[in-house]
Amino acid sequence: MIQFGTPNFNNWHKYKKFLSIHKTCIISPSSNIHYITEPFIIKSPEHRSPITSDNLNVPIKNNFTNLEIGAESHIFCQFNFILPNAKITIGERCQIGNVNFSCASEIILGDDILMAWGINIVDSNHHSIYWEERQYDVIACRNDYIESDGRGIGQSQDFSVVKKKKITIGSKSWIGLNAIILKGVTIGEGAIIAPGSVITKDVEPWTMVGGNPGCFIKKIVKEKTNIL
Repeated sequence: MIQFGTPNFNNWHKYKKFLSIHKTCIISPSSNIHYITEPFIIKSPEHRSPITSDNLNVPIKNNFTNLEIGAESHIFCQFNFILPNAKITIGERCQIGNVNFSCASEIILGDDILMAWGINIVDSNHHSIYWEERQYDVIACRNDYIESDGRGIGQSQDFSVVKKKKITIGSKSWIGLNAIILKGVTIGEGAIIAPGSVITKDVEPWTMVGGNPGCFIKKIVKEKTNIL
């Protein structure tokens, strides 16, 4: 991994056993990695409290790789792992701008992908759609924040009631500024997502999609041809 500057690299060093980053990958100093729940501990469900974060931390064996980045990729983004076994995979020769990844399940990026700034990629709902299942979320997160001196939030939230589903983004695709990609979406090879789009459904390969929700704009020709 090629590093420029020093900000935020404390976390990269702290969690290095859970990372697999190719030696030719460039990580910008603006990039960071954050775990909502530490990858080497897990809260015992029988000790969860709905109104306090006074839970039992049980050590677990975890040889899981949370983040893989391929050769010659250039990374400026924020990686947020909601659950200990969440995984993000980025292929080769990808340029990923200031993208906010929020991963509770799995997010997979192919090769040769361009991503602009301000993009959000979220593979879960973060909270249950049912009030009775989310009524203590604010209290739990608040207590986590207080007990960690502002370093953590959400460790005590019950994510077993939260819907989550893998996101896949195909090789050669291009995601525009401020786009939002939501859980369960597959974006096909060579697709282009227009700036500001909200993608809630699958996108066919070699198509351009835009709007909220994202709608088909046009097919994309794979190779430019010169017409005399």
